[in-house]
Amino acid sequence: MKTQIFKTVLPLLAVALLAVACTKEENGNPPVGNTDSDFMLVKNSLGKTLREAESVALGKGYIKSTDEYWLYTINENGNTKRLLLYTNTFDSEEILKNVEMTMHTTDLNVLKMYFRKWVGELQQNLQLTTVPRKEYVIEYDEDNDREYSTIDALLSDIDRLTSVGEDFRAVVGCVDQQSFTYEITLYSDMVSLQVINDRVDAGNDTIPIIDDILGKDRDILLMRVDYLTYKYLGYTTFNIRDKISGDTIPFFSVYRAPTDFGYQKLYYRTVDSANMLFHGDIIWMGCGMMQYPQPSSFVTGPSNNLNLPYPGQSRISHYNGTRHTTVTDETNLRNIWNTISIQSEFQYFYSRTTKKVAVYLYTPSVGCGNPADWYYLVFVEQQ
Repeated sequence: MKTQIFKTVLPLLAVALLAVACTKEENGNPPVGNTDSDFMLVKNSLGKTLREAESVALGKGYIKSTDEYWLYTINENGNTKRLLLYTNTFDSEEILKNVEMTMHTTDLNVLKMYFRKWVGELQQNLQLTTVPRKEYVIEYDEDNDREYSTIDALLSDIDRLTSVGEDFRAVVGCVDQQSFTYEITLYSDMVSLQVINDRVDAGNDTIPIIDDILGKDRDILLMRVDYLTYKYLGYTTFNIRDKISGDTIPFFSVYRAPTDFGYQKLYYRTVDSANMLFHGDIIWMGCGMMQYPQPSSFVTGPSNNLNLPYPGQSRISHYNGTRHTTVTDETNLRNIWNTISIQSEFQYFYSRTTKKVAVYLYTPSVGCGNPADWYYLVFVEQQ
């Protein structure tokens, strides 16, 4: 069965379903565009109870199926469009986390029309004029697939199609900063528009937080992640003073360029030994060491083996040694997030802060430096 309930975190394989980071809805405002579009009907059903979403669908002319509990249909230009309101139970008060719309036909021109229409609605309603990570795919068969840098390039190839095989699939997918997963998929006999949010009406408590964490009462959690492999290298915690509010950790940077020997020092807000966050040597044609915190203070905590959905740069930022920056390619941030978000110590601190998680790449060896020496430092401030 081609229709399926996808997981919140999609596998990042070339032939698997894609997850692409979308542009942020500006200023936190709701999506714009045609609120009566298929896309908005599907998205707005999330967070409603089954009863509420059903009432909206029936009001728009959909007919409830007598055979399938979750299925609602409507005739459109001689074609039957299906709306599926997925639930785990038959409780009409259950909150919807997965909604899909499909069109089934063997007329390729109709399928192409709906695919282009729904992709256009996705772009319009998410203000998707540019996409930080550009990954779209057409799979012609198991051994033949193409990735595209833009939606327009993919649509151009779709327009030229005159026939497709049984294994054909074209996918435009993305995950926005509110952890909504969007996927529009064109098959040989159907087109699907699906929106998922496993964290609807759920805060950080969707994953059980383990309280037995070493250093849980301290202010700063510092984690290390290997640069090349994204392997978790442990954590430490420490206190600071004169904490301030805001949405980012207020780093104060002191940097000495490694003409031979240099360093990077990071403080909380101002140069104060009580507020030091990091001190690491940087050596040209050599390899420095972390001086503070002591490497021996890092320990490995328990894992929950359950990822928090990647939140986008509204909750995690790249710090380049001078300032917090917005990156255009979030691949590294996503991979770091996948590593740290299963750790109980991270989940504990993250559930107790509204500040962005900060990621800094420490490169103790430069010049002819060895990237195997490098690692990411991940800072979380508990408020």
